[in-house]
Amino acid sequence: MLFHVLLNTFRGIRCYKEIGSLRIFTGKRLEDRKREGSLRFYRPKFSYIFCDMDGTLLNSKSQVSSTTAKALKEAVSMGVKVVIATGKTRPAVISALKMVDLAGKDGIVSEFSPGVFLQGLLVYGRQGREISRRNLDLSVCREVDAFCFEIVLLISSYNLVCG
Repeated sequence: MLFHVLLNTFRGIRCYKEIGSLRIFTGKRLEDRKREGSLRFYRPKFSYIFCDMDGTLLNSKSQVSSTTAKALKEAVSMGVKVVIATGKTRPAVISALKMVDLAGKDGIVSEFSPGVFLQGLLVYGRQGREISRRNLDLSVCREVDAFCFEIVLLISSYNLVCG
């Protein structure tokens, strides 16, 4: 694992770890980091990470890289809860994260995990219970439907957001 040193004039030299698109600040001084040798027993000062999918967890091929998956697994092993906030549907997120063993009961997303989906139209809280559902105004849905019909475009989330 690659560790970087960050100079902070008020608190001395600190370490951070960069894995994939995530940067985890260890909060440790450089000399403490050298003495410890590992972050396994370090408990972060934060308890949640909120992540988008496109361009954050997913690369240009719409896949989660192995380094990003490793960083997420390490954060979870340190007691950090990872919550997805995305424009995607929950099943699409589960499908993408299942490929790197991050979906399901012990993963970061499942049918029983919190998350923000469909640009905030569906929000799930603890144990995956729905806490907010917003539908688009019916006139907006009709206008989008007419436009898509004109340009021959299929709308995949029509039933969900226009309920």
